[in-house]
Amino acid sequence: MKWIFYVIVFIYMCYRAVYGLKSIQNETRGLSIEPIDYGPDKHYYNAGIRKSIICKGANKNPKVEWVNPAGDVVQRVATNRVFVQEHFVPAFRTRIPAMVLIFSHAKVEDTGVWQCRSGDIKNNISLCIIDPSEFVDTPTEVTVDRGRSITLSCQARGEPEPRLLWHRNGEIITEDLNPSKYQVMTKYNSQGFEGLLTITSLEPEDGGVYNCEAIQESPRVDDCTASVSVNISLQVNYAPMFADGNDTTLVPAKENERYLYFISKTLVISYYTIVGTLTDSSPPPI
Repeated sequence: MKWIFYVIVFIYMCYRAVYGLKSIQNETRGLSIEPIDYGPDKHYYNAGIRKSIICKGANKNPKVEWVNPAGDVVQRVATNRVFVQEHFVPAFRTRIPAMVLIFSHAKVEDTGVWQCRSGDIKNNISLCIIDPSEFVDTPTEVTVDRGRSITLSCQARGEPEPRLLWHRNGEIITEDLNPSKYQVMTKYNSQGFEGLLTITSLEPEDGGVYNCEAIQESPRVDDCTASVSVNISLQVNYAPMFADGNDTTLVPAKENERYLYFISKTLVISYYTIVGTLTDSSPPPI
C-alpha cells in the first residue's frame, strides 16, 4: 500500500507548489489600496470634503506609509490637514497592517499621484480634487435690434482656472469659423474669468440659443476634468415684411377725425390711413 502513500504525498506537494506559491505571491503583492469612487458621471471630489483612503499592508511587515505627490512621507499628526492613522485588519491567524490616509479638508493642490508603500512594495493611486466652476453675473436672455452688434458675456470662477468655450447648434464658435461675424476673447476680472462673444451685423437668423461652457482640467492627473455650461438666449428684433413688400400709400384723413387701420393684423391709431393691400381709400371696417 506504499503506492497510496506516495500518491498522497505527490498530491500534497503539488497542492503546496500551486497554492503555496499563490499564497506567497499574495503576501508579496498584497499591498492594496481602497478604490476611489467619485460617483456617477464624475471624475473628481469637490474641494472641501473630508476623505479617507485605506491602504492594506503586504505580508506581515508592520511598516506601512503614505507618500504625497511631492515625495514626502505623510506624518501621523492629527492636527495636520492631511495625516495618517494606523489600523490593523483582522486576517486568518494574524492581523494585517493598514494605514489610513485622511484629508480633513481636501484642496485642489492635493490632486496628484499618492503612493502607499510597505518595505520594497509600492502601490500608487491618482486623486483628483476640483473646485467646480460656477457662473456669476451672466445674463441668460438678451434682446437687440437687427443690424447692430452685441457682445454676449459669461463669467465663471473655479479652481483649476476654467477654460471658456462658446457653442451654437452643437458647434464650437471660433473666429476662424466666420471672422467677419464672430469675435471671441477671454479676460480676467474680480469675478473670475469672463468669456466674450461679439456678433456683428445681426440678422434674424443670428437669434437663438448660445451655450457657454466652462472646462476645468488638471495637468497633474489624466482625466481630472470637470465642465459646466449655461445657455444664453439671443432675440433679434426686426421690422415685419409684407408679402407684397413694404410699399405704402398715405391717404389724408378727415380733419380732427381719427381713423383706425390695420398693418399686418396689428391695430393702431393715426390721422392717416395706410393702405397696403387695400384698394379702397376709406378706412377698413372694424
